[in-house]
Amino acid sequence: MRATSIGHAGQLIETDAGSILCDPWFVPAFFAAWFVFPRNDQLADDLLQRIEQADFLYVSHLHGDHHDEPWLREHLRRDIPILLPGFPTREQQRTLERLGFTNFVRTVDGEELEIAPGLAVAIHVETSITDGPGGDSALVVSDGRTRLVNQNDCRTTDLGRLRAHGPVDLHWLQFSGAIWYPMVYDLPEDENSYIISAEGSRLEAARRAPSEVT
Repeated sequence: MRATSIGHAGQLIETDAGSILCDPWFVPAFFAAWFVFPRNDQLADDLLQRIEQADFLYVSHLHGDHHDEPWLREHLRRDIPILLPGFPTREQQRTLERLGFTNFVRTVDGEELEIAPGLAVAIHVETSITDGPGGDSALVVSDGRTRLVNQNDCRTTDLGRLRAHGPVDLHWLQFSGAIWYPMVYDLPEDENSYIISAEGSRLEAARRAPSEVT
């Protein structure tokens, strides 16, 4: 198994049995307020070709930094099999159908499914008020030798369910939150400025959890 980061939560997972393109995001989202950093618009031609010719597509959820409608519309064949999380609504499928996609592989929450000989996936669904009616999801991929967990920014409440598929060789997950800090704190302006500065953040983190800061 070969896993290549293509920016943000994007991955290209390649195995002898097939490849899965996950959350490809290239075009700035939310009125261009969000964009990929480091930039990913200058990938090697060979990698771009492998991305656009992937065997399967997995979009974890419909947020604009994961579901890139302009790029999906222009760069992928319409009949690429799309691995659909077992969300409680059909919102994701309807959205992708409006882009012209026609081939959907529906999955059941947490159940392993062989999508090609020697290639199995299990998609775990999480729903919360912050994710809308569709929710978010995490992907477990196994080629019989290696197991990868693509958790992206899915806030799973039960890691045991992910481990239940077997030993994990590579676990991809979010390392920062898309939040509005410090806007949600009611603090004096000088204290806000201090905390959001690099030195202030380091010292504040050390004060709160000194054993966890190096």
